[in-house]
Amino acid sequence: MKYLVCVVGIFGMVLTSAPLDSGADYRVFVPPPKELVYFTFGFNGAISSAMWLRLLEDIDICDQDSGEKANNKGGKLDEILTYELKDSRCSSGWTYNMIDRITDLSPRFLYAYSHGGIILSVLVDDREGAKKIFDKGLEIYTDNYSLTYSAAYHYLFEMQDPHRAAELLLKSHELGGPDWMVSLAANLYSKARQREVGIFLLEDFISKNPNSPMAEPMKEKLERLRNER
Repeated sequence: MKYLVCVVGIFGMVLTSAPLDSGADYRVFVPPPKELVYFTFGFNGAISSAMWLRLLEDIDICDQDSGEKANNKGGKLDEILTYELKDSRCSSGWTYNMIDRITDLSPRFLYAYSHGGIILSVLVDDREGAKKIFDKGLEIYTDNYSLTYSAAYHYLFEMQDPHRAAELLLKSHELGGPDWMVSLAANLYSKARQREVGIFLLEDFISKNPNSPMAEPMKEKLERLRNER
C-alpha cells in the first residue's frame, strides 16, 4: 500500500509541477490529460487538491495571451448588451483546463466551480472557459445561490446573452435573491425579444407581492413594457 501511495504521489507531483522553464521569458503550461481520472487509484481528492494549489501559483495566466483583457464598459442595460467587446485574450486555455480536470476528479468541488468561473471571467479573461465551468457546476449544484448568481453576471456582462442571464437571475431570486432580480429578468426577456414573458413576470410578482417596496417601480416598468412596440 505504501508503494502505491508513493507512486500516486509522484505521479501527482509530476502532473501538477511548476511550469517548464526554458529561459527567463519562456514558460510552457501543460495541463494534465483528461485521461488522468482513470489513473488516480482512488486518490481523486488528494490529486485535485494538489492541482488546485498548483493553479493558485499562476491563477491569472493565459498561455494564449493575445493582448489586454477585454471588459464590458457598458453602464445601462442597453449599453451592456450592445457594447462591442473585443475578443477574449484567452479561450479555454491552461487555467480552464486545470479547473476542468480538477472538477473531473472531484465533481462536487463547489469552490472550483464558483471561484474558478470568476477567475476565468475576471482575471484570465477566458469567457468561453468560464461559461463551460459555470455550466458544468450548475449541472451538479442546481440550487446554489452564489454559483447561480455568478453565472448570471457572466452571461449578462461577458456573454451578452440576455435570455440565459434572465433565466439565471430568476433562479437566483427563487433561491433567496432580492426582488430587483425579477425586474431585471423581465427587462432582459424584453431585450431577448420575449416581451410577453417579461410582462408575465412583472404581473405575477405584483399580484403576489402587492406590499413589496419593488411593487410600485415594477408597475411603472410593466406599463412601459406594455407600451413598447
